[in-house]
Amino acid sequence: MKFQVFEKGGRPGGTWYFNQYPGCACDVASYLYSYSFEYYNWSAKFAPQPEIRDYLDGVVKKYKIEENILFNTAVNGLEWDQKLCLWKITTTSDTFYANVIINAIGALHDPSFPDIKGSERFQGYTVHSSAMKRDYSPDNKSIAVIGNAASALQLVPEIAKTAKKVYIFQRSPNWVTDKQDYKYPQIIRAMLYYVPPLAWIHRVWLYIHNEYFYLIFFNKDSKVNQFAQTRLVMMMKQILGDDDLVKKLTPDYPIGCKRVLISDKLEYYHALKKSNVTLITDPIQGISEDGVSTALQKFEVDDIIYATGFHVGKFRFTIKGKDGKIVDLDTLKTSFLGVCFPDLPNFYSLLGPNTGLGHNSIIYMIECQVEFVFKMLEFQVQKDLKSITVKKESALNWVNSLTPKFSHLVWSASCTSYYKDQKGFNYTLYPGFTFSYWGELIRAFWQKSHHFQFHKS
Repeated sequence: MKFQVFEKGGRPGGTWYFNQYPGCACDVASYLYSYSFEYYNWSAKFAPQPEIRDYLDGVVKKYKIEENILFNTAVNGLEWDQKLCLWKITTTSDTFYANVIINAIGALHDPSFPDIKGSERFQGYTVHSSAMKRDYSPDNKSIAVIGNAASALQLVPEIAKTAKKVYIFQRSPNWVTDKQDYKYPQIIRAMLYYVPPLAWIHRVWLYIHNEYFYLIFFNKDSKVNQFAQTRLVMMMKQILGDDDLVKKLTPDYPIGCKRVLISDKLEYYHALKKSNVTLITDPIQGISEDGVSTALQKFEVDDIIYATGFHVGKFRFTIKGKDGKIVDLDTLKTSFLGVCFPDLPNFYSLLGPNTGLGHNSIIYMIECQVEFVFKMLEFQVQKDLKSITVKKESALNWVNSLTPKFSHLVWSASCTSYYKDQKGFNYTLYPGFTFSYWGELIRAFWQKSHHFQFHKS
């Protein structure tokens, strides 16, 4: 089977190629945030960005797929040719045709910038965290960090070490727990790397441990969730000791409504205690040539770092499906298992709508989806089918089946989160155990004649 990969980056890695900000690391355990078929000699429980990038580089080289990748090539548009039953792929380098499209762009690729009055007037250095370079120097600078989610938690403790002043502009607080990271002793590293069964056992244990956290999210009013909230507030108070600061940092929603953040030894809270770090919770009114202003004060800064996340689930290119119909984000929210879409023949997506996770490793979900996609491709070749399209009824039924599952979950609680759209619909997460999703994919394949339309000529 011939295949071609289009990669807008200069080397493999995706988000781990582009994100290089100080302190950038994964918040899922290394042995779980890696392929089940390819182990690695991980240095720590949670891998730093360079190590993940090197791991992915090694996978590409080992399996000799580099020759099938067009680097520095972004896709500009996809268009389905009904007569030829082919996809026309327009890229920044050329035009290509393919029988099948597998969308694997992920969720963290389109930086989100807040709409702040006067932002274009700033004369200093402005950068989104995803575009920062590892050699960025904060030395003796006054820096504004806009946003306080995952990337801010990692980069603030690093830049605060040498910056003259760090101002963190927080829109709303997040629940933060201890990462509990540690370096693997050399003997443990050797055992896990050279004795694969041990690595497998370690991986399974991590998987079960993470899957347990779904129980915390299972009921937004559960005693388990309330106990966890109390514990995290106590940890915060022990470190900060400042009631006003604790109040500013304590969310008014249950744990899990928004992404739960992790900080090793809660170093983010320790950074907030430094004399050169200030947390600002007043809304930003505007940005001028030399600073950021709230209604109460202006903060003069040299650099502005936007730690404001990404547009999750958004394509940066146009898709024209059957009958020339342009597919937008709202259309894509109606999917079957987050993998197939009614108006897109021979089109599969990895980590599509409602297949993200708030408690475990997305690598598991991706591998389950890849297994399903390849079974479908094998079936298509065996039956000599020109196209396979999921039925709209199956997609609608699957999406509608999620609503009652979300009703009692913490993800349906009231908070502003990238998990939800403007109408409050959670189109990002899967409301269940990950092994339940695997089971759904298996059933869908065996019931494919019920869910899909087959076109032979």
